[in-house]
Amino acid sequence: MPESTLTVFEKDSFNAEKYVKELVQDCVGGPELQQTKAKIQSHSDTVSSTLKKHVYENYMQFIETAKEISHLESEMYQLSHILIEQRNLLSTLRDESMLDDQKYIIEDQSVDPNVNEEQQNKKAIQLIKESLLGYKGNLDDKVFIYEGGLIELDTNDYRPICRIHLFLFNDVLVLAKVKHDKKLEFLTEYDTKKIAVINIKDLDGVNKNAINVITSDGARIFQCVNSASKLEWIDKFEVAIKFHQLK
Repeated sequence: MPESTLTVFEKDSFNAEKYVKELVQDCVGGPELQQTKAKIQSHSDTVSSTLKKHVYENYMQFIETAKEISHLESEMYQLSHILIEQRNLLSTLRDESMLDDQKYIIEDQSVDPNVNEEQQNKKAIQLIKESLLGYKGNLDDKVFIYEGGLIELDTNDYRPICRIHLFLFNDVLVLAKVKHDKKLEFLTEYDTKKIAVINIKDLDGVNKNAINVITSDGARIFQCVNSASKLEWIDKFEVAIKFHQLK
């Protein structure tokens, strides 16, 4: 069988039964037919060997590709870990920057030691009323306990939501949002008899100096400027709670 005739097997229209019939008709005697059969078998062996070689080469290429993918996955994981650490670092720096910028409404110098406690309380309330936008309630009969700026955190992932300023009185907790111009906009208020405060020791391995204030609207988490500030807030909330128990 001439080498050029091997291309007949590669045609889409190749019909094995028809090819064998034509081959039998063309061959003269058994020896020529056996010779043609041997050439076809040789061609079959060559094709089989070539296929095995291609399969092996493709398999080795697959193994190398799998190794490269595994190496790439490892690098992507390391990069992801680095990015997460950078994000947490930037978040911490931002939180610290926001907290450092918080100011007290009732400055220490505004408290005159020569003025009695009742007058100091009235002065503090007046300053708060002047600084609090949109508040329609009555603070004149309240006893001022404590105030300060905090960061409200999301209760699910503890990401910062907004800057908050709290005013704690004997029977009410007033929440104000710190606007971009640093003015305080009234948000809501809670009866101190109906709230509870929980000390959050740790959040996802990072000390957030946070407290969980349980209100009638659900839990609200606030981040304090440092651990000392957090302990101070917890202590002041206990003062407000005990204020009702002493009545």
